[in-house]
Amino acid sequence: MLKNVFYIVFICFSPGFLKAQHLTSKELIAIWKTADVTQSIKAEETYKDLRINRDSVKLKKIFAELDEFLKRNPDERLYIRIVMYKTIAAFEYYKELNEEEWKELQDAMRRVVLLDDEQLISELYSLYSEQFSENVEDIIFYLSKAAEIMQKIGADHFPLVYQRFWYLSYCFFSLQEYDEAIEYAKKGLNLMVKDQHLEFHNFCLMNDIIGASYYELGDAENTIRYYQNILDKLPEYLSYYGKYYDIYKAYEKEFAKIWSAVAKGGIAKGYFLQRKYDEATLLLEDNIRISLQTKQLNDVSKAQNILAQIHVEKGNHHKALQLWKASNYRAAASKAEKYFIQSLQGIAKSFAALGQYDSAYHYNNKYYIAQQELFNRINHSKLKSITARIEYEKLRVELAEANTDVHYQKNIRNLIAGTALVLLLLFFLVYIRYRFRQNMKLQELENQRKIKEIEINNANRRVRQAEQQLRTFREKLIQNSLIIESLSDTEREASAFMQKLITTTILTEDDWEHFKSQFTMVFPFFIPALEQIYPNITQSDIRYLCLVKLDLNHKEIAAALGISPASLRVTWHRFKKRAGIANQEISSHEFVEELDFSGQGN
Repeated sequence: MLKNVFYIVFICFSPGFLKAQHLTSKELIAIWKTADVTQSIKAEETYKDLRINRDSVKLKKIFAELDEFLKRNPDERLYIRIVMYKTIAAFEYYKELNEEEWKELQDAMRRVVLLDDEQLISELYSLYSEQFSENVEDIIFYLSKAAEIMQKIGADHFPLVYQRFWYLSYCFFSLQEYDEAIEYAKKGLNLMVKDQHLEFHNFCLMNDIIGASYYELGDAENTIRYYQNILDKLPEYLSYYGKYYDIYKAYEKEFAKIWSAVAKGGIAKGYFLQRKYDEATLLLEDNIRISLQTKQLNDVSKAQNILAQIHVEKGNHHKALQLWKASNYRAAASKAEKYFIQSLQGIAKSFAALGQYDSAYHYNNKYYIAQQELFNRINHSKLKSITARIEYEKLRVELAEANTDVHYQKNIRNLIAGTALVLLLLFFLVYIRYRFRQNMKLQELENQRKIKEIEINNANRRVRQAEQQLRTFREKLIQNSLIIESLSDTEREASAFMQKLITTTILTEDDWEHFKSQFTMVFPFFIPALEQIYPNITQSDIRYLCLVKLDLNHKEIAAALGISPASLRVTWHRFKKRAGIANQEISSHEFVEELDFSGQGN
């Protein structure tokens, strides 16, 4: 999905469509031998030629000539360039790599690290991440490395650098890292200040990412500002449309209509944050109308979600429910997961507000499952991204050591038949090797430190996840308890849903073990302290006090344990007798708050 998004942007707006080159294999080799800062711009000309002159017969002949030249004249830089050229050709002609081409690309990724050419590394990393990686964490890792190098060398020495920054911001946005998404999109905007009328699509994409990120951060003013940028640019785009028709013909004037709808919907989101509901409603209705005409279902779903929230604020739950359902249908059709989850939550809340508790329970459960899956997937991607960085550093050290060992062995063989001068050289090489190993040891210690840091971060992340699951568990208990309370006595006895709700509310033995493991991660000393201070404490007492620790009230705890509030009071009374505090006027919540981990219980 990400690969296709970038490829559409890259192909449609590459200026390479304007002029044919017809380069021969000799001309290609001459261009690729360039090793200074102009190499990336010159190499891009060869890729433009490849895209323009689509002749498979001629291309096979060029490949054969390049392979023959490389066989007679081994050259690591040229090898990398040829692999990149073949990779782009494979994607242009077949949209995928065969097994041999994929192995060559992976081999080039390993070998390019050994070359003392960061510029070439950045080009290969960009190619790999933008067209041949389906994992967000891989894309972020390799593309951020490439962007870092490009900034260090100078953006003027690379083609279409701003697209790399947009792609990075898009990836960070998908991981809900909104500050990073804003940072990279703004860098991309700054890099395309020239001829913005020729790059209208990229201009809109970056403003869209920035505006959407500010909305997620609750910044209404900047949300409106960046979507207004798009509306302000539309007249300029339309004025250049006729003059630059060759560039814009893939989108036509319908393209401007699509972005007009997106911008209006974005401004409406800002108005929503400012509670200007009437102004937001007008823009959202216009957004929905245009997006339906242009079949932008994900944008329709997004706008309907916000419009539904406005109706909720106005107390019109029937209208809100209609909009949530319509949004859910279109989000599913366009595979817009974020808006799909939002609509599930809205449907559940609307049904609850309308007193339709069976439906509220059903949709709330679907929302909980979908939200948890998204939460787990995002955290998994973030962890893999961090781990990939450490693995990359370890790989570089291993490759450098292997390369040094190869050269060292060659020098040893030469020293066997040498003279005193060779012996002197041997001493020098031994010294160099000693220094190198010392550096390797330092590097290994640094890697160990980084790994420990990752382990600590992972532990902290697991604690945060446990906290999130405990909060979700507490909210689910409270919500189900409220639904139970809202039903009449007759409804409680007759409703099959009531029995199902009570069953899913009670904390079973399996639930307890899972809950206990999550609870211990967040409050590691609580249960051990109880068991140490009160040796005769029972498991039932521990369950009860853990739920008290989560600040649940007696009705909610009774629902979770499957007992009546009266039985719960008996449980507390019995524990006080076993704990020797039966004469003290103290509630269970006060007891938990005053529990002293040093060994005393007040």
